[in-house]
Amino acid sequence: MGLSSHEYTLDKSTGEIKLPHNVLHELFHIYREIGEEEAVKRVIELTGADIKTARTFVAQLSRRR
Repeated sequence: MGLSSHEYTLDKSTGEIKLPHNVLHELFHIYREIGEEEAVKRVIELTGADIKTARTFVAQLSRRR
């Protein structure tokens, strides 16, 4: 297998996405200012997560703030 082209990776055993604070901040502002779909797309770009995982992550992020 080749190296991942994604900047951040998923925890393979749990499926959990862990991102630095500055990236979480960026995602939150994308969610609030542009919309959920753009935030989901950005999570997928950054991590390679599937759409379900990315949507769940964005939903959790929106509830945390």
